Amino acid sequence: MSESSREMLCQALGMVDKAIDFYDAHAESCQGGVIRDVFVRLRDLKKTRRDRLQELHDKVEAGVSFAEACGSMELEAAEGANMFRKIATSHEPVSCPLDEIASIDEAAAIELDLVRFFEDQEQAAAGPVEKKFLHYLVQDARGQFMLINDMKWYYEDPKAWTFADKKPYEA
Repeated sequence: MSESSREMLCQALGMVDKAIDFYDAHAESCQGGVIRDVFVRLRDLKKTRRDRLQELHDKVEAGVSFAEACGSMELEAAEGANMFRKIATSHEPVSCPLDEIASIDEAAAIELDLVRFFEDQEQAAAGPVEKKFLHYLVQDARGQFMLINDMKWYYEDPKAWTFADKKPYEA
């Protein structure tokens, strides 16, 4: 494994671990409802991504080429903003305490860091298989960033959020 691939995987694992720790801690401290459910879901998604990255790291450490290790992994569909609508509509609308709004902003920053990191790695990828794998990670992190922004909008302007999906004749 090239040193740059090793470094990239180690950095990615560290960033995903940071996100898991954040979502785990904040899910525990939230009062419940939508924000807690979202943080629990994001934590679980990050754990799945971490397992995938760890599997890739282990294969490459064992001598499998990065391209071959990436190519042998099945990529499930990335979840994003649509997941939030499903979670939000399963709860009664409630206001969100200011400290929880701050945690939404922090979550958005974590996801944006992941998007930027994977975009940079995608640009530097050596071949088409690595690019495809990294593109998947970019789209996954971008979808989760959009989910968090949708949640923030939900709390900042619930009326607008509620009607954003409706056609003019459905209101």
